[in-house]
Amino acid sequence: MSTSSSSSSSSSRPLILSLELSLERLSALAVDADSLAVVRTERVEFGKEQLEFNTHGGVHHSEAQTIPPEMWIKAIDVLFEKLQSMSFPFSTVRALTTAAPLPLPLLFSPSARKLLSSLSPLLPLHPQLFPAQPSPSLLANPYAPSPLASSGLPRTHALERALPPETWTTLTGARPSSASAPAHLAQVHEALRHRAAHVRGPGAFLVSALAGCVRDMGEGEAAGMGLWNVWPRKDEWVEEACETVMGGSEEGGLRLQEMLGNVEKFGDEKTQFVGPYLVERYSFSPTCLLPPALPQPLALLLALRPPLSSQDALLSLGTSDFLLAPLPLSQDDPAQAHVPPPQAMARVLPDPRKAGAERVVMIENINAGPARTSIRQHSGAMSWSAFDVLIAAVPPGGSVGLDDKLFLFVFPQPEQLRSNSSAAAYGVYRFETGVRVIEFGDLRANPRALLESQFLSLRRRLSLCLPSANSTRPPPTLHRIYATGAPTRSSQIPQLAADVLGADVLVAREGGRTPEGAWGAALAAWRDESGAQWNWEEFDKKVQEKLDVFQAEVQRTQTQADTSRAGEEALAGGVRFAPSHIRRNTGPLSPLPEVLELPAVDSQPEPSSSTPSATANVAHALSEIFSRTHASPSPPASPAPRQEEGGGAARRGFERVGLADRDAWEFYAALGVEFERLEGMCGGY
Repeated sequence: MSTSSSSSSSSSRPLILSLELSLERLSALAVDADSLAVVRTERVEFGKEQLEFNTHGGVHHSEAQTIPPEMWIKAIDVLFEKLQSMSFPFSTVRALTTAAPLPLPLLFSPSARKLLSSLSPLLPLHPQLFPAQPSPSLLANPYAPSPLASSGLPRTHALERALPPETWTTLTGARPSSASAPAHLAQVHEALRHRAAHVRGPGAFLVSALAGCVRDMGEGEAAGMGLWNVWPRKDEWVEEACETVMGGSEEGGLRLQEMLGNVEKFGDEKTQFVGPYLVERYSFSPTCLLPPALPQPLALLLALRPPLSSQDALLSLGTSDFLLAPLPLSQDDPAQAHVPPPQAMARVLPDPRKAGAERVVMIENINAGPARTSIRQHSGAMSWSAFDVLIAAVPPGGSVGLDDKLFLFVFPQPEQLRSNSSAAAYGVYRFETGVRVIEFGDLRANPRALLESQFLSLRRRLSLCLPSANSTRPPPTLHRIYATGAPTRSSQIPQLAADVLGADVLVAREGGRTPEGAWGAALAAWRDESGAQWNWEEFDKKVQEKLDVFQAEVQRTQTQADTSRAGEEALAGGVRFAPSHIRRNTGPLSPLPEVLELPAVDSQPEPSSSTPSATANVAHALSEIFSRTHASPSPPASPAPRQEEGGGAARRGFERVGLADRDAWEFYAALGVEFERLEGMCGGY
């Protein structure tokens, strides 16, 4: 699937081409390097276009879920051939950027450097980097662990026995989990000793193929490895963690650090370009920049451009849900961020928008999307619209009474929940009046009970990451949540998130057209005239200048329409307006209409949060602001969303779809102790 918007002069304008790798697909987004207008989007669906790899959604769903990385390389071939067949102007690409999942450890073979440096432009990448056996290939291990896999859980317990969870968190910003890089590296540490030459994440893997050499990881990808010291002034691989992964061997720990290589820090990246292969085969410019890859969560943070303050967060709903929020600075050391406790099961990452002590904390619910799909099917809802109806039909907590609240926990894969849990939670756990039951008395309660549990888990773990968590009932820690993903189009889920998390929920306007991570990676590479990395404050200033011009145009058009009494329409500068629906406002730009329409989504799995049909298109949101007036507001859904005070968030292309309610927040706060008790019981069944 592809989309394009071109003009007679677009072929000569400088472009930024950004690739986004997800579990299900490889997506491409081309934007104008000067105006940031979207020029083209394209994608390759692994499960539909690469059937020879026999994956479902890009993953081998066996007992040990794995991914064949060679599928990604072949997808690059297919994607570039698609673009080339459409006469895409590769020669005008100023920067080629990438966004990839949080690191899955990939083991490069000793032949990797030779294979990458000897690529022939006459052949595709795939047969050269992954030739038929017995010739050596790019990777020492042909399969990578899926981020949804739980096969590393036994190793997780062993790692935490050797190095306490508190030490892991203090040194690396994250404790090992069943899907983490340390757990999977510990599983293959013998192969690391004898068959691997380099260890890289998926982003550096793609960048290496595009560069024709083994490239270092960026700071964001290194932090996601769970072996990098994420705190300021450290900037090194943690010796104790590397030694623990290699079975306690000091020599093995040093060898692992060598294989992990150097790290390119944010704001201090070396200027590096695409490899000769892309120059000769696709006519890329030899000066086309190829910066380090960004992890998807950080790319998404840049893509949505939310003005995150200490009380704002980014919520992504998809195959796995995650909440991204700024970490407060430590009271003991203002030059360092607060260290979350191990019980939060959180991950600390550097903030790509800032340099210094600022860090963000990421809290993830693995397999949350498959859990929602399973419960939707179990409840008899044939569509996601019907799923919404069931959510609305059941009162908060699943019951009208005060003492018989319903809790539902669904774990499609074994998952560790608590720091002292030696058993994995796996399966479906329902609790009614504090007792585990096979099924609720009212089958309709399942959707709401599941969603409440998922959001309560995020809420509880986030509160542990903040210094005020010691209070028995602290005030709401969040003010705004910027949400993305297909579930945000629901008529009920955003409001439920607002109720549980105690914050207004906002989504990007004009959603559903471009891959968000690719857009964030493109923004990261956007550079000003001097060649320095783009200054976000300057970016906001330029956006505001365009908004001021736009507002003046709106007012001028309104005056013309009123004077001529043209009736229903007025044309000005090629833009169509409907005067009867334009808000009369002589002050700052009016907030955008906050309307939520739920499209019919009747496919079996939950819609992916990274597909062009399901993601928020920030580029189109900006272009809409620059080029046309507000649409006619539709009657608000219940509960009615309110306008953004002052229009600040609306001016950045966001609309409010969930309204915080203090009474609802207090209600869910009262469930917190019981929720934590029951969640802890899941691993015991």
